[in-house]
Amino acid sequence: MKEKIKKIYDMLKKNWMIVLIVILILSWFSWYEVRPSIIYSYCNEQAKEKAIDNYDKKHTNLNNEESEDIIKESGRLYVYLKSDYETLYKSCLRDKGINK
Repeated sequence: MKEKIKKIYDMLKKNWMIVLIVILILSWFSWYEVRPSIIYSYCNEQAKEKAIDNYDKKHTNLNNEESEDIIKESGRLYVYLKSDYETLYKSCLRDKGINK
């Protein structure tokens, strides 16, 4: 076991420049490719949830019996305004450090 570790250590010592380049490439890929895709997904879900909540709050206060029946049956309306969604989505992206 110690011999294998010694071989790996010697290999890394000889090829330190290649190891450094691989680490830098992986770091760059993670920062510019993986991180933004995770943030986009997160912000999409958050914006939808908040936009749906905003729509529900606006429309559950109506005295319309039909809308009350729909809400009672489904528990929640999964409808939202596109303008609310876009505003919340852009706000979330800015908060996470992505300007778009």
